[in-house]
Amino acid sequence: MTCEVPGIRPAVISMETRGALDDLRMFRHLAHNIYTFNLDPRRIKTLIEHLPGAVSLLCKDLTVFADFLDHSTRART
Repeated sequence: MTCEVPGIRPAVISMETRGALDDLRMFRHLAHNIYTFNLDPRRIKTLIEHLPGAVSLLCKDLTVFADFLDHSTRART
């Protein structure tokens, strides 16, 4: 999703957004697949603090991509 497909579409999300989401994705994987009693409350607090920024980045990137799709559709009709 971070790679442009030349002549087809731009990247869906930026590398910055990918980095922000990777931390959350890794936590989800750990919490889902590993015993939850090993979770670090400080790490959870840090992730919660960074969540609004990650959501903001994702919304911005998806809006840009949706605009690309809208313009592409209009250009083909």
